[in-house]
Amino acid sequence: PREPAGARGSPREPLPGRLATPARAARGRTHSLTMRAEEDAMPLLKGEPRGASRGDSREDIEESEAQETSHERARTTSAAALQVRIEEAETPRHLAAMFCLGLINNSSFVIMVASAKSLIPDAVGLVYIFSSIPSFLLRLSAPYWFDRVTYRTRVICMVALMPVAYSAVAFAKGTTWLQLMGILAMSFQTGLGEVSALALSSRFSNRTLTMWSSGTGLAGLFGYLWVVSLNLWLGMDISLVLFLANVLTGAFFLACINLSPPPPVTRPEPEDLRSFASTAGSPRTPRSPLTPRSPWSTPAGASDPEKMQGFEFQEDETSFVLSFIMDQGDGEVVRTELSVKERMELTGTLWPWMVPLAVVYLAEYAMQSGVWGAIGFPTDSKSARNIFYSYGNWFYQGGVFVSRSSGTFYEATTRELWYMPVLQVLLLVFFVADAQFHWWYDYSLLGLCFVAGLAGGVTYVNGYRLIQESVEPYLKELAMAGGAIASDLGTLTGEAIGIGIQAWLYQVNSISD
Repeated sequence: PREPAGARGSPREPLPGRLATPARAARGRTHSLTMRAEEDAMPLLKGEPRGASRGDSREDIEESEAQETSHERARTTSAAALQVRIEEAETPRHLAAMFCLGLINNSSFVIMVASAKSLIPDAVGLVYIFSSIPSFLLRLSAPYWFDRVTYRTRVICMVALMPVAYSAVAFAKGTTWLQLMGILAMSFQTGLGEVSALALSSRFSNRTLTMWSSGTGLAGLFGYLWVVSLNLWLGMDISLVLFLANVLTGAFFLACINLSPPPPVTRPEPEDLRSFASTAGSPRTPRSPLTPRSPWSTPAGASDPEKMQGFEFQEDETSFVLSFIMDQGDGEVVRTELSVKERMELTGTLWPWMVPLAVVYLAEYAMQSGVWGAIGFPTDSKSARNIFYSYGNWFYQGGVFVSRSSGTFYEATTRELWYMPVLQVLLLVFFVADAQFHWWYDYSLLGLCFVAGLAGGVTYVNGYRLIQESVEPYLKELAMAGGAIASDLGTLTGEAIGIGIQAWLYQVNSISD
């Protein structure tokens, strides 16, 4: 039988209670936009207001306009209420706790890496690999289970892993496999901590994300200073240096229980999800909740609660402090009912921000693990190369700290974010060529190491800010967990490339040690 006239090619409405995925939402969109444009044009040609149909009376039009005004007021009221809740939650204690979490969580990685040559002198590469792979696998799987595990459970796991990692590496000196198990535990703890903190920050304003990012930026300097000051300046054995780092576990727990409870989010009904409109397109065009807003038109400052779309929240006075000490609440996550396929689609829609993150990390870790270790004045001096490598990392970490602390002063657009990987790759190419031909070959190169840190830090804080702005409120935590895989993917790839670059530069410069 033939199809009824007009049926072929018309968009099909999703079934009730079923999420409109990007593939379903895109089906027939061109046809529906054309038909809608024709319908909108007819009233205008006849002098009627937009939105009026041929049979609409003046009373119907006024009623429709009143409903739209009512909805707009409700959204404004919801956004204002959300702003009040966020401002009340983001106390100085909460922001300081978020900074300390970033500092202590990422310091674990830096302390282990800074101790690598003293810990396992004949297998330094294994330290880097074992400190990266568990974190990478956790981030890869996080979008599929993170919303099923409460923050309280994650904190308990992290607080238990930190002393295990430090103690195993400190007291198993000479037993390589046991030390590597400790490094595995550390990698899992830091990965779990970073993904959890990024997800939690999406429930607050950009201030919380910036404080976390600033803490992680200082972690590089703090971790190296911990090892250098205790081991080199005070002459402590490296095992004692690592054992004393257990004090950071207590500080980590204290920071966790001083966080404010996040403003809760309720999941909208499926029919409400289909009503969300793209901020970059027509307000009448339906947008799937899994489809991010147009990345190229994301305005700076969109993380301001006044500019966020309103959404309902439920009262929850459970304090994070009580949730940990008295077991009254779990620090709830926002649970979603997405299938595995839809979770993969959600992560895939984040590519405009994940790609710059991955490329920036790839380029900077290729420089750190490969190129900078082959530069020295003179090149054939091992001590000279070690000095430049050490100073280069210090300047790089300084740049990272400055730029990761700038999230509330400079909010990059997606287009500006893409300039950062281009700059970082150009720096990598320059350092490789300069290490070979020695065009510009003195300690003023440290300025470029600082610039590399600036580019990396800007990409981190703004990339994750743009990810949390790109999706609806109830998907923010899941999106942040999915986007976090980009940095580890870039790190692992950059370290592998760096090993090859360093071997080639050693050969070119006739370095034998």
